[in-house]
Amino acid sequence: TSPVWGPLPGPKPARARGFFWGENCSVGACAAMGCAASGQVSASKASGPTLPTLMHQPPDASPKGAPKSPLHESDGGSTADSETAQVTVAEYIVQFLADCGVTHIFGGHGGAVVPLINAICRHPDITWVYMRCEVNASLAAAAYAKLSGGLGCCVGTSGPGASHLTTGLLDAELDGCPVLCITGMKSSDKVGFSDFQDIGQTEIFNAADITSSKTIMHSGSVVALIRAAASAAVSRCSCCHLAIPCDIQQDMLDDPPRLIQPLEDARRTVSNTWTLRTTVAHMPESPPHELVASCASYLLRLRNRGERILIAVGHRGVDAGDPIQSIAETLGIPIVTTLDAKGCVPERHPLVAGVLGIFGNPGMEASLALLQASDVVISVGIHEHTQLLMTGAGVQQRRLVRIDSTSAAMETHCQAVHTLLGDISECCSMLQDAIDHRLQNLQRGSSATTVASHTARAAFPRDGWGQFITNQGDGHALTSFHGGMMNGGTLNQRPSVYRVPPDDITHGFCHPGCLLQALGPRLPDNATVCVDVGDVTLWTSLCLCLSKPGQRTLTSMRLGTMGYSLCASLAAGALRPDSHVVAIAGDGGVQMSINELATLQQLPVRKLLVIVLVNRLLGRVANEVWGPAGTAPASGCEILTPDFCKVAEAHGGVGIRLATSNPEEISQALDRALACQHLCVLEVVQDPAVKPLMAKHGVIAKQPDEGKPIALRRGHPPRQHKPSKWAQQFPKGQGDRQWDTPTESLVMAGEASSVLKASEPARLRLMHQKVDASEPKVACKSLARETGESATSRGTSNSEDDLDEDVLVQVSVAEYIAQFLADCGVTHVFGGHGGAVVPLINAICRHPDLTWVYMRCEVNASLAAAAYAKLGGGLGCCIGTSGPGASHLTTGLLDAELDGCPVLCITGMKSSDKVGVSDFQDIG
Repeated sequence: TSPVWGPLPGPKPARARGFFWGENCSVGACAAMGCAASGQVSASKASGPTLPTLMHQPPDASPKGAPKSPLHESDGGSTADSETAQVTVAEYIVQFLADCGVTHIFGGHGGAVVPLINAICRHPDITWVYMRCEVNASLAAAAYAKLSGGLGCCVGTSGPGASHLTTGLLDAELDGCPVLCITGMKSSDKVGFSDFQDIGQTEIFNAADITSSKTIMHSGSVVALIRAAASAAVSRCSCCHLAIPCDIQQDMLDDPPRLIQPLEDARRTVSNTWTLRTTVAHMPESPPHELVASCASYLLRLRNRGERILIAVGHRGVDAGDPIQSIAETLGIPIVTTLDAKGCVPERHPLVAGVLGIFGNPGMEASLALLQASDVVISVGIHEHTQLLMTGAGVQQRRLVRIDSTSAAMETHCQAVHTLLGDISECCSMLQDAIDHRLQNLQRGSSATTVASHTARAAFPRDGWGQFITNQGDGHALTSFHGGMMNGGTLNQRPSVYRVPPDDITHGFCHPGCLLQALGPRLPDNATVCVDVGDVTLWTSLCLCLSKPGQRTLTSMRLGTMGYSLCASLAAGALRPDSHVVAIAGDGGVQMSINELATLQQLPVRKLLVIVLVNRLLGRVANEVWGPAGTAPASGCEILTPDFCKVAEAHGGVGIRLATSNPEEISQALDRALACQHLCVLEVVQDPAVKPLMAKHGVIAKQPDEGKPIALRRGHPPRQHKPSKWAQQFPKGQGDRQWDTPTESLVMAGEASSVLKASEPARLRLMHQKVDASEPKVACKSLARETGESATSRGTSNSEDDLDEDVLVQVSVAEYIAQFLADCGVTHVFGGHGGAVVPLINAICRHPDLTWVYMRCEVNASLAAAAYAKLGGGLGCCIGTSGPGASHLTTGLLDAELDGCPVLCITGMKSSDKVGVSDFQDIG
């Protein structure tokens, strides 16, 4: 806050009167940080709270001498007075966001965004929320967009402030949440050759496959580019980015009659998010009646023929719960939801089967059983249909009826028989009316017997859902049918009827299922449940039953970002400050964003409950089946945790520890926790041996196999062709790999330990000569010593001389990489864990000369690797799993690049046959 942002003090230009950044910077920037600049008193200090408020609202009176912003003039009169009509670029952007329905902007602060954040803090309709890390700011903006159904917005400064945002923007992109990201840049005359925080932002975000990333280099392009970015984000349900140099943010917009008038038009036509959507996408609020009637007739024909129809609901369809329930009751068909649509139809309803789609797998047994038996899927507001429609080979095997709000978000690889576009709730209501109208026509023109064959109150043909659904009075209910395709009790694996088996309850620990089953009935109307990623995702999907009006669930569906729950709690608290907000996380996930408890402390959230399942283990990685029949358990999953009760107290909250599955004690703990005002952390001590089971398409999913070796044969002459300077291309064959830039970044497919035939020693020597040309055989000798298949076992000696002979040394790709790092002088490898790097981390943990350092967030892992390289003068190394595990690493790698520190980054990917087609953690 010390520098003067903007022009130097002196005579003010007439056109900039009242908007002089150097004079008034403390009104916005300092108030958000809880401090006051000389001669200025921040709004938070004037009100006198103990803690500064980040939900900054400007004082009623404008600073002395400052005129009312022309953006608030709506009389449509003459704009001849250019002094009051002109506004800065920053003020125009903020007013544009307000007209788009944005109420909260999440972000980090810095010199490159001071003008913009000052304008945000001064605006009466927008609240600035300063986040402790921009990673969490972008995740909060994505959750805000998902919960509100409107445009979310996040802001970051130049350099790391921009690169930190990558993960949350990817999360919004993959989950179909409209988010506009605005980042600052160095002054336009310094862009490209500044020596501080000057990075290629658009190149980074375009490489991450964000829908749009543009740089504004002139104030004359502001109106067009921000309108295009917001329109693309909302109409495509995607993420768009704009980078603006700090001096451009302070420019005055010329020709105000032309620039201001469209903004006034926007106030009349863009009064809310839905109007914005229909305006920019030219989408009608409801589909034509003839299309709806045709769809209704089609569904009735299918149902009368006994074909199995399934309704699947995504987060964009949460407001259509009542008409969806009516359609299901009329046709007698079951309902499944994605986790972020959980509770949109009361889960105690007998036709609701639960959640479908977790970690790229079906997840719940009941939903999987119904999906596998279905013929047709009615998709309501779902962004991704891989789990619903596709075989493992990516072939559509079920017919689709799609109901959505926009055609731009529709995948081109799915073919729908009928598509209804418009307001989803309106579409579903129209479809229900059309079905009822069709049944009434049948009743008037047919006999009672014919009507009974069509009416839902009578029994539909038994070759349909007969073995799954029974008639109960005048309605239908799912049944745990014993026999046929169904395993006895499979449909009991759903929230409304599931009960924790007594054998799974351990003395001295609290079973997560017992806690969540007791939590469901206690949650009030309009409660928001924010679910993290890990075992906690499965426990919540199966055991928490949401059945009250207005209840919502937020989670990171496709990117699977750990730490999401606390970030989503910020968004929920901002949008629903008077409602209960519950964050459910594991001890690994919560530590990735626990710094945001300080931000939550400064928000006007009246009741926030953070439930932390503590087993000191990365449960989803440790509990998964890796390799055939679980022969390769994951290493490096053990973590230490702080005392979460004391963490809560340090942030002004209440901490409660629960280490029993006794129903009475659980009830007492939950009642006390839900009654707490502001913040309460409930630490649940869980048995590490208790784990949830995840339903998959196969009995055991195909996983990496560490048992497959690579063959390193010495003594053979090199092939005729020469490898390129930067790539060592192995011979073609099963499990071939190519490394394009071995000194910078290595991306490996999930089966990183599969067979790789490398029968050319010269190439292996070349790879090592880049590190130590005098010892080209070091790695081969080390590998021969480390491998279980030694020369001695083949009847030969193991001397130094014999190592140069033509012997076969078998190691996995992961083992070779670990030994390579050790021979390069690496002693510590920093990173995050996940399924896509289990073979590699197992090899690192087994290596006697390498130490695995699990970091709470991959952002910090890459920064630690850069510092390791700078301090040690040698090669640093960091590792991340697929999806957010890779995108989190961006900032630290940029830090190493700009500071000239040699760092090798290795990230995992999905199995090679799933790259590009998986619906979970599959990014470029």
